[in-house]
Amino acid sequence: MKKAELMTKANGMLSVMNRKMGQKNLDIGKMGGYIGNNVVGVNIWTKIPTARTQLPRVIQKQNKEGVLVHGDAFYEERVSKANISFIPKEYLNEAFNIGLAIRRRKTEFSVAGDYIPAASFDGFKKEFDAAREKFFAVRDKIAAFWDEAKTLYEEGVREVLENIQMDQARKDQIVIGLMNEIPEKEEYLEGFEMEMRIFYFPTEPDKRPGLAPNVTEPVLETWNTSVAATAVLAIEQSIGKGWERLNTAMKQFRRNGAIRTNTLSTIVNYGRDLQQKNLFHNELLSHLQNKLTGFLDMKGDQQVEEIEASIVRIYEYAKAHRIDLDMDDSAYLAGELDAMARKKAPVAIKVTITRKKAPEANTEINPRSRYARHIEMRKARQRIRQTAMQENAG
Repeated sequence: MKKAELMTKANGMLSVMNRKMGQKNLDIGKMGGYIGNNVVGVNIWTKIPTARTQLPRVIQKQNKEGVLVHGDAFYEERVSKANISFIPKEYLNEAFNIGLAIRRRKTEFSVAGDYIPAASFDGFKKEFDAAREKFFAVRDKIAAFWDEAKTLYEEGVREVLENIQMDQARKDQIVIGLMNEIPEKEEYLEGFEMEMRIFYFPTEPDKRPGLAPNVTEPVLETWNTSVAATAVLAIEQSIGKGWERLNTAMKQFRRNGAIRTNTLSTIVNYGRDLQQKNLFHNELLSHLQNKLTGFLDMKGDQQVEEIEASIVRIYEYAKAHRIDLDMDDSAYLAGELDAMARKKAPVAIKVTITRKKAPEANTEINPRSRYARHIEMRKARQRIRQTAMQENAG
């Protein structure tokens, strides 16, 4: 995206923020300072030593020829790309999955790439500390298992060697060679690492003492672009998450006539998260925050209508500000959304549902007749498509 286009986009999406700062257009210096005071960069670093060594060629050759009979389970678990692992895969996978899970949580906390709101940092750090404790608990399990692991490793290698026709002295030599490749216990355990590396949003270059004059201008230009891009990314990332969750709910409803309780909860959590993630006071995100935070207090029909209205609102905003939405995630075709936007009212859901008892909060939406509801909704969609085709033809 060209710089002029980026700045135009940023000004449009940050109009409320600009007014709060007492300016008509984006002031990069003020915005950069604001970002620096309200986000913190986080990277998660993990290292899991594997204690792998190259598998002797004679064993590789036997397996390629398909004559591996003994020790096949051991071979399958420990051998990968001609390397054999001393540590059982279950321990390595457990440690890897802990690291993967906390990285995913960081993504959920994130407001723009590696940056998370400063107000959310304590909450994330608490989760990271818990993950780190679990990570090193796996290391401690390996430490306790070490002597038994050596015994099982030797037994497994010897079992695999039963497939090979060679004298026992040569087999013993292979076993000794592989056992000698096992690292020292303390050396191996010291190889486990998990840490959180924190960094800050860069300060304005011309305010940094000692910066050479000949690089100040290009660095400042890059920083200006980074400020605008970070603000735009933060808004687009939050809009995209809302688009995904709202459409997930609507697709469930259109398919089954009901929305699962946990799906409704993700929408409420999204609205609550915006209290900290809407750092730039974007008007669309402020609207979604207000509407969705009290989502579970609405009746079932109101929830569905609000989901649909929010989807249309996001779609309109995205078109106006040239934000790319994943239409593969959409419960509606673009033509349907255009028709709904023109009517400024939900049109896909105009069915009166009679219940013996109003639904309680955190319950699923259960129409009296899912099949009847499905037929009426299908007719409504057909009418929308016909209207869109007629208007486009005109």
